[in-house]
Amino acid sequence: MIIAWMLAVAVSAQSDLVVQSRTRREAGGCELAIAGKARGFPDGTVVTLRFRRMANRADWTSKEIVTGPLDPSWVRCVSLERGAFHLRERLDPPGDVEVEFVLASQGVEDGPPALRQVFHGASVAERIRSLRADAKRMDRAIDEAAAQRRPREKVPSGELTATADLLDLFLSDVERLRDAPPRGAVALSSITGGPLSVAGQRETLEWIGEIARRERRLVIVGELRRVTQEILSLAASGEPRKWSRALPGLEKSLQALEEAVREERSDDLNALTADLEMLFNLAPTIVDCPAAAGPEWEKLIPETVHAGATLEASLRKPIP
Repeated sequence: MIIAWMLAVAVSAQSDLVVQSRTRREAGGCELAIAGKARGFPDGTVVTLRFRRMANRADWTSKEIVTGPLDPSWVRCVSLERGAFHLRERLDPPGDVEVEFVLASQGVEDGPPALRQVFHGASVAERIRSLRADAKRMDRAIDEAAAQRRPREKVPSGELTATADLLDLFLSDVERLRDAPPRGAVALSSITGGPLSVAGQRETLEWIGEIARRERRLVIVGELRRVTQEILSLAASGEPRKWSRALPGLEKSLQALEEAVREERSDDLNALTADLEMLFNLAPTIVDCPAAAGPEWEKLIPETVHAGATLEASLRKPIP
């Protein structure tokens, strides 16, 4: 059993809403347990939770990768008892979900959420392991598409949702290009919107290959930033027991990330990973004695956070 803890805090005009989550892996999926406390609302107040899965998307017009929640959403409602609420939700398959929390007096349908939080349905090590497997299958599917062959297996969506969607559209275009359109008709690409042609398909597939490379690295950077925030949160807590409990998971996360970064052969990823390892090595001293934070620690925090944000932004830039 793998359990991950996450904490989110939000303050609204009417109440303080504090949410904790626990993720437990199960066969074929995971169970997300959410517990929250809301001050300023009476017992019986309805808390509406709107769930939407997170995914990457890319299109020919913007030529960039965007991460956001998908429609449709699904809704669960719970009531406050003694100022608290609890909910268990199965995610099948496991993945990241955005959850909006709306309190009844705000208006279930129209009121703004008191809190919007993304919850992770997999550990860092699990997600990186899934990414590496998806990347190998995706590379094979792109190679087969370049040879004008239908991939031997279904294009994986897993961690590379933007690439998978584009490759599915590309393969549909390949089939339509093979079938001559009626006289006078022009077959249009599902991706570019322009007329289908062999030369145009080659250009499109090159672009999809670059999207695949960037999306793969975006997932890695996202997990590097996730571990950075976990280490900083633990260091700020000043609680050695929390650090001890989290240490095995952190070590697995770092090992998985190091292996994935090594395969990418990226100087930027290598530098970010090195900064993260320095944080990890210095953190136990800070946890034991917050007053021991010296210039190296104080300098390393903003450098690591900024480097992660900058690298993610560069990977999201439009592809020329």
